[in-house]
Amino acid sequence: MRRKTIKEGKYGFGEILEQAIKKKYKNQIEFANAIGVTQATVSRYISESASPSFDILHKMSKVLDIDLPLLYNNKGSTPPPMDHSMVKIPFYYSEVSAGRGLSSLDETPDYLSFDGNWLKNEFMVKNFDDTFSLKVKGDSMEPLIQEGDIVFAKKFDNTTSYQGIYIVCYNSDYLIKKIQFKHKDNVKLISQNPEYDPIEIDLTGENTSFEIVAKVIGRINLKSFTHSV
Repeated sequence: MRRKTIKEGKYGFGEILEQAIKKKYKNQIEFANAIGVTQATVSRYISESASPSFDILHKMSKVLDIDLPLLYNNKGSTPPPMDHSMVKIPFYYSEVSAGRGLSSLDETPDYLSFDGNWLKNEFMVKNFDDTFSLKVKGDSMEPLIQEGDIVFAKKFDNTTSYQGIYIVCYNSDYLIKKIQFKHKDNVKLISQNPEYDPIEIDLTGENTSFEIVAKVIGRINLKSFTHSV
């Protein structure tokens, strides 16, 4: 990938990263040690001849105190400010399944850093109380939500509306699905991908455990940072 230069009036990933490193570190070697890569790798990131993984982006965000979207995909014509009002959203490394189910979220979360104004504008919410984030595993919600996306969810507050997409816990598996109640004792979990059949749950079953955990309020696609759900 060709590096976007300042002469072109574009501040892409390489320029943002280089500017942020100079602001917080003595040199690239010191920064490379902080994120666990070599100085040569940092140089490739700056020249945009290599792309960091999500885990490395996460480390960059933490040590540079820059929100992920700004660091990853700024397309503005002016250099971005580095003093944003940051919001730290809990992030669980356990992935939620857009397939057949994954294990519990009972773990200590990490945190992802974001510009608070960006979050509010993107997800159209006033605050981020009881909000958490995690990665998606599986393809049952494609094309709306794709494997590898980061989803943001607000803990369920017993609202009567079940429109939208939810994270549910069904027999200890965490799933991301649409919800449809046929009646109070029967719920259907619906995938976006037509290759997946709905999951019908009889809530009166002796060994059935079902809980609505949270409502999905947005997502980040690491390739494009789109957010609609």
